[in-house]
Amino acid sequence: MAMRQILGTYGMHPDRRKYRDPEYSDKEVEGMMNYFRLETYDKLLSLLKGIGIRQLE
Repeated sequence: MAMRQILGTYGMHPDRRKYRDPEYSDKEVEGMMNYFRLETYDKLLSLLKGIGIRQLE
């Protein structure tokens, strides 16, 4: 957790974030999308909700 805070958005202005994910940095989001071979951020969110990482809204 501490490493994520150190590497996550260090030096980035909050307005320049692409995905504005509350938990992961843009680099982490893109890494997960590449790993799972997902084309969109919405599909990643659906996957995370489906496996119980995120709360259903």
